[in-house]
Amino acid sequence: MFHEYVNFCQKFVISDYNKYKDANDMSTWSPDTRLEQYVRGMRPVFSQPWDAVDIIYVLFIMSNNHWVAIVVHIVNRCIIVYDSKVDLHTDSQLYDEVQPLAYMLPHLLNKFGLKAKGPACFDTPSPWSIRKMDNVPQQSNADCGVYTIKFIDCLTVGFDMANWSSYDIKDIRVRLAVEFLYGSACL
Repeated sequence: MFHEYVNFCQKFVISDYNKYKDANDMSTWSPDTRLEQYVRGMRPVFSQPWDAVDIIYVLFIMSNNHWVAIVVHIVNRCIIVYDSKVDLHTDSQLYDEVQPLAYMLPHLLNKFGLKAKGPACFDTPSPWSIRKMDNVPQQSNADCGVYTIKFIDCLTVGFDMANWSSYDIKDIRVRLAVEFLYGSACL
């Protein structure tokens, strides 16, 4: 259930990308209203409109079996991927899976009339750049979801990921379970 809830937005983006990636004219594109709710900050409840923030943190599923953290830098028009198991796929596979997001982001923002901050321009339909972050902690087992949440947790508070290791993951998993159980998780 959690998997389906988190990545439904991703599914809409990929579906729309597959329909429109070769189109010269996106004027007929009608994105799902739930995408608009995300972009306008109405979903999830604690969100803000995307034109009011510089960075968006995304839980992203690769090949339907591996979670990665994605950081969308709106002003720089850049997507950075934090992958806890880099040997699961090639860089080319990673870029191919993230490409729908890189392509559709400027169209989403433009479609809903959001105004860019800084030098960014949402009117330009060119895909945003994708970069894989090097030297992030690597998992040795099936903990990609925990690593992904921890990456975003560290990034949102400016904590250096070099200060934790796979040895800490058991404690991190327990802490997340307690936070979810008692409703104090900040996701």
